[in-house]
Amino acid sequence: MHFVINVMTNGRRFGVLNMIDDYNRKDVAMGIDTLIPAERVIRIMEKVALCYSKSKSIKIDIDPDFIADAFKSWCIGNNINLNISSQANQRKIASLRTLMLAT
Repeated sequence: MHFVINVMTNGRRFGVLNMIDDYNRKDVAMGIDTLIPAERVIRIMEKVALCYSKSKSIKIDIDPDFIADAFKSWCIGNNINLNISSQANQRKIASLRTLMLAT
């Protein structure tokens, strides 16, 4: 799972959620909206499970502090292991430091 947040020219923020199969690099789902709450992520995951098989593991590239309890509970209830990418966290920490130094 990969989240991207961007800002439109009018100042409104929007997010993109990409779900990519690491085995064959196929994009299995995408969600785009101004807000992507955990409940929406869970609905997307359930739709993906209907078309494909349910994942045994999900790799996430966001800070563990931002993972909603509802999503964690859903993963536990469905026997899905959450793998949090430490490389992604290191990139985010480095970019935050850069932003903090720039201001």
